[in-house]
Amino acid sequence: MRILLLILTIFYLSTSLCAQGIKGLVVDEKKEPLINSVVQIYQNGVQKGGVVTDFNGLYTISPLDTGKYFLLFSYPGYDSVLLINASVTNKGITTVDCQLKRSANIKIISCPIIKTYKVPLIDMDNPSKRTYDREEIRRMPY
Repeated sequence: MRILLLILTIFYLSTSLCAQGIKGLVVDEKKEPLINSVVQIYQNGVQKGGVVTDFNGLYTISPLDTGKYFLLFSYPGYDSVLLINASVTNKGITTVDCQLKRSANIKIISCPIIKTYKVPLIDMDNPSKRTYDREEIRRMPY
């Protein structure tokens, strides 16, 4: 009985430790999903993974270690977006959505649009949890 409990505990801990990752939605200017758009993830200049979005424009990259990542979103005919400092914490999956804009002209070599990741004030997976920014914490009474 103890061995079974030990095995179940180890299995639970191993699956919960691997639960960190990034998921999201890739859409165009009309908020329509971009099917088969490429999402690549980098940490310290090294590619850690990459996926292609599904029929609904959704993607999931996991498991990932905790830390800061760069995400590169690309789709043919659209400007690429490089999102910097997306945080993966040990609290679970981080949601990072991206909107791509159609390219104004055809480019042989393109430079991605660079954006900074901002932590959303409301976590869509857990709406009862609230996130405070620096100014809100500063204004709180002691």
